[in-house]
Amino acid sequence: MKSKRRRSLLQICLLGAALFLPLLSKAQFTFTTNNGAITITGYTGPGGGVTIPSTTNGYAVTAIGNNAFLNKPNLTSVTIPASVTNIGMTAFKGCSGLTSVTIPGSVTRIGLGAFGYCPFLSTAYFQGDAPTVNGKAGSTDNTVFYGPGSFYVESGVVYYSPGANGWGATFGSWPTVCTGSNSPASAFSFITNNDDITITGYLGTNPDVVMPDTINGYPVTTIGNRAFYNKSVLRSVLLPNSVTVIENYAFQNCNQLLSVNLPDNLTRIGTNAFIDCLGITWVTIPNTVTNIGSAPFYLCYALLRISVASGNPKYSSLEGVLFDNTFSTLIQFPGAFSDSYTIPSSVSSIGTDAFFSSNPAGLKSVTIPDSVTNIGTYAFANCTSLNHAYFQGNAPSVNGGAGSADTTIFAGESGTAYYLAGTTGWGGTFGSWPTVLWNPQIQQSDGNFGVSGNAFGFNLTGTPNIPVVLEACTNFGGVWTPLFTGNVSNGSIYFSDQQWTNFPRRFYRVRSP
Repeated sequence: MKSKRRRSLLQICLLGAALFLPLLSKAQFTFTTNNGAITITGYTGPGGGVTIPSTTNGYAVTAIGNNAFLNKPNLTSVTIPASVTNIGMTAFKGCSGLTSVTIPGSVTRIGLGAFGYCPFLSTAYFQGDAPTVNGKAGSTDNTVFYGPGSFYVESGVVYYSPGANGWGATFGSWPTVCTGSNSPASAFSFITNNDDITITGYLGTNPDVVMPDTINGYPVTTIGNRAFYNKSVLRSVLLPNSVTVIENYAFQNCNQLLSVNLPDNLTRIGTNAFIDCLGITWVTIPNTVTNIGSAPFYLCYALLRISVASGNPKYSSLEGVLFDNTFSTLIQFPGAFSDSYTIPSSVSSIGTDAFFSSNPAGLKSVTIPDSVTNIGTYAFANCTSLNHAYFQGNAPSVNGGAGSADTTIFAGESGTAYYLAGTTGWGGTFGSWPTVLWNPQIQQSDGNFGVSGNAFGFNLTGTPNIPVVLEACTNFGGVWTPLFTGNVSNGSIYFSDQQWTNFPRRFYRVRSP
């Protein structure tokens, strides 16, 4: 059965016997059993958010073994059950997608280097007493959170609960902060308005701020405009749930800030609220937030992921990128995102400064779907590694005007904007970049389309010397696997799929790298 989508997507369904894979939940972990207790010894799942079960085969999971999650870059979060008492040596070493970890109070022992070489890990929450590290006090250890990353040296803050025992000034090389040790009111300047407190400045010298929920008997509800402006001393800020508003530029130029929480009752995040906070690696936007200003995490080079709590009525996130709840507006792209990015086909508008100054190491190419009709000024400016933009539809307007007249979108970069045959509105430039026709197609009408020599093949054509990626999958909701990456050097290349008989059906598509 064959069907065709406009321009760049070919779907081919190859009929055959149905194949069924085991449930992922049963295939994600390897483990051993000893005296009725389970030790997790390995992880084989796809990554993302992982929840370790508290029981397996009727036995309690009590330990995470040595190297169990070693070098799993796709692991973004892990939930450790309260049944676990021991985390082994280098258990999560090299998990470059991890940004935050919570250790339950049941854990009493942690092995050397358990979370080492996790370059974006910046916050660890401990829910009980200080565990020992290799049989010694964690305050004397410097390995648990150690190691240079690909771009940043791993550094962060350990939080522990009031009343817990065994905590010193550091744990595993990181400074420790008790969540119950409020900073004094004298550390802040503030105003009182309608019986609410607005913080207008930070006067203290302590790098770790635990903001009180009340001052002079009134609730602290607002972090004012530029309240923490240029406070390079700041290392961590723990905001109380009484805070409902973070105003514009509130934490501007806090370039040593590693950890800041967004309180559960927050409703507004102002424009550029965390601009130039170079150390923040992750944020979770609560479901109470209904107002976000332009580019709140602008110039946050280490930001790997923006998450939105489920149930938020106005905002959503996908693969760490911030959108409105309908996925029609892309609001903020995380600065540390690397390589290439394809904007979802639901997006019609890209916000002002949305990609501005992504990490120089963090974005090389972007694919913009035909659904996008408007792009904000400076949307991709100063992304110094970005040099390819692939447009799949008509030329979008820029802030309501013609993109051919704009010079801001790709300001500070050198590259090319590629467009498809049959689309309209293109001039000689777009957003300051020259434009070039990009015309990748899977040819279905010539004699090379079909089965030949026990392989399924076809000609792939396109503009010479422009890179393309050919991918395949078994269903549209699944993972697309690259089969060919390269240039169509002479305008046409023959592709042959030797594995086509191994699948009940096969879909192909061609896209930009």
